[in-house]
Amino acid sequence: MNQRKLLLVILLFLTFASAYVGVGLSYPKILSPLDHHGYFTGIHHDRWISNNAEIELPNLLHRGNRVDLHFKNWHPESKPAPNVSVSVCDREASRFIAKKGSTHSVYLKGDCEPRSIRINSINSFQIKGRDLIAQLDYLEVSSKFGFVLPSFSSAILPFILLLVLISVLYFSFKTVYGFLLGLFVLLCAPQVMQGFYFNNTQPLVALYIFCLLLFVGFAIANKVRSCKKISFIKNKSFYVLLVIIFAFAALLRFYSIDFGLPANYHPDEVPKYNAIMRMRGYGDLNPRYFLHPTLLLYSTYFSNEVFRLITSATGAWDETLIFAGRLMSASAGSISVVLTALIGKRLFNKEVGLFSGLLLAVFPLHVTCSRYVKEDALLTFYILLSVYFVIRAVQQDKVALLLLAGVFAGFSAGVKYSGLISVMILVGAPFIKSNSFVPDRKYLKWTVRAIAIIPIGFLITTPYALLDLGRFIHDFEQERAHMSRGHSAAITSWSQLWMYHFGRSLYSGVQSLPLYSSICGIGYLLYKFKMKGLYLIALFLLYYIPAEYVTAKPAPQPERYIMPCQPFLAIISAYFLYKIFSLAKNSVVKVVICIIIAATFAQPLVRSVNLASELGDDTRKRMKEWMVNNLEKGSTVLVDWKPYSPRFFDDEFNVVYLNRAEIITELGIENLLSKNADYLVLSSLFYDRYFSQPNTLALHREQINQVFRKLKTVKQMEAKYGTYGFNNPKLVLFDVNKDRQ
Repeated sequence: MNQRKLLLVILLFLTFASAYVGVGLSYPKILSPLDHHGYFTGIHHDRWISNNAEIELPNLLHRGNRVDLHFKNWHPESKPAPNVSVSVCDREASRFIAKKGSTHSVYLKGDCEPRSIRINSINSFQIKGRDLIAQLDYLEVSSKFGFVLPSFSSAILPFILLLVLISVLYFSFKTVYGFLLGLFVLLCAPQVMQGFYFNNTQPLVALYIFCLLLFVGFAIANKVRSCKKISFIKNKSFYVLLVIIFAFAALLRFYSIDFGLPANYHPDEVPKYNAIMRMRGYGDLNPRYFLHPTLLLYSTYFSNEVFRLITSATGAWDETLIFAGRLMSASAGSISVVLTALIGKRLFNKEVGLFSGLLLAVFPLHVTCSRYVKEDALLTFYILLSVYFVIRAVQQDKVALLLLAGVFAGFSAGVKYSGLISVMILVGAPFIKSNSFVPDRKYLKWTVRAIAIIPIGFLITTPYALLDLGRFIHDFEQERAHMSRGHSAAITSWSQLWMYHFGRSLYSGVQSLPLYSSICGIGYLLYKFKMKGLYLIALFLLYYIPAEYVTAKPAPQPERYIMPCQPFLAIISAYFLYKIFSLAKNSVVKVVICIIIAATFAQPLVRSVNLASELGDDTRKRMKEWMVNNLEKGSTVLVDWKPYSPRFFDDEFNVVYLNRAEIITELGIENLLSKNADYLVLSSLFYDRYFSQPNTLALHREQINQVFRKLKTVKQMEAKYGTYGFNNPKLVLFDVNKDRQ
């Protein structure tokens, strides 16, 4: 047997061993009647075991495992210690006296599936019609190997998936390096699977897809020694097409930008409005609000002045404020498309630049966030400006442009505190210039100077960080604490295998085809290991990793935290697809690749257009109209939260908003019926987080489920294309009149 075949056999064996051990490690070891794992029949939530109770444990090997039964340290003094008989697969496996606080081991031999454990006693006792034995504190499944031994059949699917992953990786290198990388993955796999395979597969699936796509990128790069450079766009045509793309991007972002007004459908727009109006009221530029820096506030203020000057708007100044702020965000988002195209052109070529701009133009997340008076679109705009001038400085050998890049990096920090990490944009300049990991000395000196400018850029845009230092420190610390403790639920990075935003935010925000091609592109660029490709990957990770790291991933739109990642994913996706097209040898293959490229653009386009088509007819507007036309005027209506639900300006109903601090308690059926109200409106922007977000409490979900089960639904209103961002929540109107129940 030659060396390669021997390595393949070893990898095959190790792959199954890794999958098997991983499944065993992930098996839930500690179970109680309160858990959702396993099946408990005749063992109640108060932990009392009834005679002839049964525990079913699925997917266990026919021998080698045992279960330790831990009994509570309380038992009625008047009752004798239970004489317990435990059967496994209908055969008696153990008999013992279950004294208070005792532990007894039962070996799980047998071939039944699931493994059935039956508990009986000859001296059980009756209480309130229940034939009871003892209280089970918990049970623990284990084996002498240190992990649960699962059935071989339960390891087949993980084995196949892992084998595909390792095969792609191995054949990407076809050397001992491929074997060593595969071995590393196999050693890591069981630890990664632990706690996820049986309990929470979503992060595991996301990580698997990410790794598989990454390795596919490796494999394709391995096959590409050189490929023909294809250029079919002239320099003059590039700028004509870029203007068309810009106009198209602007059309998507400005369409129905007045949605919801004068009602505030986005709750985070309200603090911005209040801060700007405080500046107007005090006659200065101190917003007295520093949960975020102030460049967005100043930009919105200026935009409103310009808008009113250009349009000669009449009426109160504040009536056009939110609308003008949205125009500013949409403008920043549209120009970001142009900057992305220019960066792609400078890093690679005109074709990559145009297609990357076209992709960003249609990404649903970028389109949606460009319509809000929020920091995300403006932050991304200044990040891209900084990147653009770093690349220009290096390519044109104009070190002074690094200083301009430093100013814009400081401006990004002036939009959002997380923009401070934009300092790393500048750090890449000396390495891109030298095209190695040894920095260019000249550019290293100028990079240090540019970094020193960043605080100046921040203070230019947030001057009252010094002028109102006490308030700034107070608000900054409050925001820092919020980011560290989470929002409605703390979601740590490791609890989601660093895949929360990949599996949730990016998948919906850029759509699957652009996302998949971009991850393949990351693998391609990593394999080629050229400095400009590594710089592009580093920029993506620069804004992805902190978004994963912070525990605050606030529903209903946590995906906005990875907004700055999108331009770099667009460039990587465009570059990868360009390379694939360049590899095509015949017309048929080229046609197929063109179809893939078209689909990569069409998928996010269709999603963005569909979402835009329902902006003007938001579900809150439609529910309001239905309620006004069908309910008794003056009815008392309970509402979960003002921005999430229909707004009434003409006293059509007596609207009572539930207490946000105690909203789960407020939603108790008895509490709702005791309020002497007629109706209740719930919005999915509120309740869906308890079902879609990880780490939420089952108690909260059950409280909401009780509302849906026990109250009569009067009307439901939902959008054809679903909820996205803060638009078109699903609304449910319930009858809470106790006389009609």
